[in-house]
Amino acid sequence: MLPAVLLSVLLTMLCYVSPLPAAGPYELVRIPDAFTPGGIAPDVVAGQPLAAGLHNNSNRAGRFRLTTSAIDVIDTLVDPNRFSFGRGACGEFSVGAFGLGSDHSQTTAFRWSSSTGLHTLAAPGVVSVASAVTCTGLAAGSGTPVDGGALLPLRWLVDGTVEQLAVLATGRDASVEAINASGAMTGYSGLSTGALVCAVWDSAGTVQTCLPTGDASQGTGINASGAVSGFVATPQGLRGLVREASGTVQMLPPLPGHTGSRANGLNDAGFVVGRSFRGQGAQAKGVLWEGGAVVEVLTLVTNPAGWTLENCVGVSNAGVLLCSGTQDGLFASAFAVPVAPTPDQQPASPPRPRRR
Repeated sequence: MLPAVLLSVLLTMLCYVSPLPAAGPYELVRIPDAFTPGGIAPDVVAGQPLAAGLHNNSNRAGRFRLTTSAIDVIDTLVDPNRFSFGRGACGEFSVGAFGLGSDHSQTTAFRWSSSTGLHTLAAPGVVSVASAVTCTGLAAGSGTPVDGGALLPLRWLVDGTVEQLAVLATGRDASVEAINASGAMTGYSGLSTGALVCAVWDSAGTVQTCLPTGDASQGTGINASGAVSGFVATPQGLRGLVREASGTVQMLPPLPGHTGSRANGLNDAGFVVGRSFRGQGAQAKGVLWEGGAVVEVLTLVTNPAGWTLENCVGVSNAGVLLCSGTQDGLFASAFAVPVAPTPDQQPASPPRPRRR
């Protein structure tokens, strides 16, 4: 017998035809054990949100999805005797990196699929990490030459061939953090000044900056239209941002009383998630931006008892959020699943005109 809350969430997800509004309300459904989320798949297939990350109890990469019976660890991806972590997932694919050597000090990127299993993503002479993957298996990330040098942005084709992408300035660090279904990517690349700035790559690998200024910044997510989420250092503090494919940039404010914000991901509808914070050492809040307006996610949750949500790392196209924080004082992660509003949450109907 399923718990009533989980059953209601599953039925809601499986029955609606069009996605519910991303601005809630939500039910929190905990991912079991201590799971550090790396990312959420963009699309929910058959009512099953999919997350990739680190299963802290075993120090291994994992994929977790909402099924008709529970939230399960469905994949043990790599050798249990070596450390690994997951960074991205889409469809049958997951990517990340696993440690090499007795101290795991070097990492090698991997791509895993439910049909073919684990594959090392070769990058000869490079310590590598795969950060993102499409549902066709195109992967991207970064690597550092073992003999020293700058961090390199890398892309692995479906057949495993590795490509080094263009950078804004030779000899400066660069990394891909996210990729969309068309192969467009975002992350950061260093300028000749040494500043690391938000960068976007098109499917051909051509790179350009996200912002017209050289302020320190980074891209964290990219949706189907090419809009990018990220953050930038400003005189007022760190600020989340959205950069449209047209080049228009919108700053994303923190919560009232907070001093900084960071956007971690966005979906095709333009909903953005991330965190808002007061400063060093202060507890952050997981937030969602809709049309540039910020709201604390926990205030949209129907079962908040015992929870804090300190960060939201992604939002699927069905409006499912992936967040982390604590439950009853212990670290925990959860899917925040849109549910149908109760009658008291429905907008009031306008009065009907009276006949004269």
